[in-house]
Amino acid sequence: MYRDDAEALQAQIRTLSAELEAERKAREAAVAARRAAEAAADEARLAARRGKNREEPFWRKHGAVMTTMAVVMAGAVFGASQCVRHAQRRQQAALEHRHQLETEVYKEKVARVRQELLKLEEHAREELLACRQRNNACRQTGSKPETLSRSQIQGGMRGIKSLVQRCFDRYQIPGLANVQIRIDRDGTVGTARVRGMFADTPTGSCVTAAAGAARFPAFSGNAITITYPFVLR
Repeated sequence: MYRDDAEALQAQIRTLSAELEAERKAREAAVAARRAAEAAADEARLAARRGKNREEPFWRKHGAVMTTMAVVMAGAVFGASQCVRHAQRRQQAALEHRHQLETEVYKEKVARVRQELLKLEEHAREELLACRQRNNACRQTGSKPETLSRSQIQGGMRGIKSLVQRCFDRYQIPGLANVQIRIDRDGTVGTARVRGMFADTPTGSCVTAAAGAARFPAFSGNAITITYPFVLR
């Protein structure tokens, strides 16, 4: 639809341009006729002055013709000016119509964007409400995860990192202490053992005691056994 309106506007502009060109040519013809009449009148006056023409002056002999020509030229000039004004008004109307069409297209686009935003906001509210309902259900039932995530296990082991560092500060033996622990459902450490180079050493015993103090979130599944490395240095 907008493409057809644009083509119609372009056709109107081409028509106005042709009319303006015709009016320009008419003005030029009128100016040329006026100049020819003025030249003829000047020639007649010069001939009368020189005495070459003793007859009746040209302007008296052909006064009616000259008056008619003047009226015709004046009418042509006036008509041309009116045509120019009419063409200008039509061109202005075409531009205003085009601007109105572009404004309507812009308004339609804005309305579509607003509708999309409203849909997104409504979807976000629904998701937030569903999330709150799920959280409330979890709090009411007191449900626990089936097992611990990797980040939960790492968080519990980082909690005893300072205790393990005290073991190194006490015995000053660097190395890698691999701690094997069993995490019970209540989040406590059931058993702990150090393997590797620190097995059955004072440093290993110290690290084992530190590992027993680790705490994790409670879960509902079976006990978890992991091996966690600590770098002593």
